[in-house]
Amino acid sequence: MLSIRLVHMIEDHADELTRGVIRTLQSDPRTPHYHRLTNEELHYRTFSVYHNLGHWLSRNSEEPVESAYTDLAKRRYAEGVPLHEVILALLMLKHYLRDYVRSRGLMDSAIELHQ
Repeated sequence: MLSIRLVHMIEDHADELTRGVIRTLQSDPRTPHYHRLTNEELHYRTFSVYHNLGHWLSRNSEEPVESAYTDLAKRRYAEGVPLHEVILALLMLKHYLRDYVRSRGLMDSAIELHQ
């Protein structure tokens, strides 16, 4: 099943995925609040999203995802990170994962990727 392969790929390569996103977050002029964070803090934040994503994909409930992102939004708001930067950072994670999956040949079609 594709979703199981995807979950395993995310779990097995979470560190590599994290490093790629950190480079993007630190260099993109649209994410200045993320430039101020240490590599360790960025690694923790990014890795936790990828690590949890694998778990979320393997479940049938959206409640854990909703709860996690609600908590994330509250923490970023308390830190003074503008919403547009939080959304952009999450989109960067998504796009980096999508590109990574495509480059590894895990998905053969746009339909599989959408699923």
